[in-house]
Amino acid sequence: MKCGRYIDVKRPVEGVPVPEVFRPYFCPSCLKKTGHDPFEPPFCSICGMKFYGDHLKNHRCGRCLGSPPDAGRVRAAGMYDGVMKEAVHLLKYSGRIGLALPLGALMLDAYRRYLSDLPLPLLVPVPLHPSKLGYRGFNQSFLLARNLCRRAVSDEGGGSKLSIDCHSLVRSRKTPSQTDFTVEQRKRNVKDAFDVTRTDHIRGRRVVLVDDVYTTGATCSEAAGRLLKAGAESVDTLVAARAF
Repeated sequence: MKCGRYIDVKRPVEGVPVPEVFRPYFCPSCLKKTGHDPFEPPFCSICGMKFYGDHLKNHRCGRCLGSPPDAGRVRAAGMYDGVMKEAVHLLKYSGRIGLALPLGALMLDAYRRYLSDLPLPLLVPVPLHPSKLGYRGFNQSFLLARNLCRRAVSDEGGGSKLSIDCHSLVRSRKTPSQTDFTVEQRKRNVKDAFDVTRTDHIRGRRVVLVDDVYTTGATCSEAAGRLLKAGAESVDTLVAARAF
């Protein structure tokens, strides 16, 4: 997917602990160069910010002690580094939509590990504005949610309790890219950018908001706040990668 080399999926990648699901997509050389930083404890029990230190346990970070995000518990399949960052970038900016398969599989693992206490959760992908959707041709958050659900159905023989709603939450206001924005600029940029068009589908549901990357949390928190106002019982967030 990255360098264009032929991949021998039977060849082991020695000395690099990378998820098996990536081996049909990245050659051993690229995997060795990028590596993998898993999302695992210790981290903030709310926003998922990773703590580095074997002696630490999960607890609230300073920001969440003062002002927890509306995005609820934030959990991820991996950190936004190494092969996870490469995969998200190739999916999002180069149209390598096949990478939604391994990313979705890893997100399902993260869901089972961190959010499986939710009864009958409803997956809601973070929507794109119609103009951006038309330009890009796909919504990466929807692809991740769809492949997560498909993997769950396959693993559980059709008995998966996960369902997906990609119509009730809409992006009603076009916003510029947040790449170079500060935290406060990001919050202002996405304020009132979302609407819920079908409150009857959201009211009383435990929602899992699905996105590709969680950075400052401005987008997910704004979307989650709108879902809560529409009557969602709770909103947690699951992403492919959590930025540092």
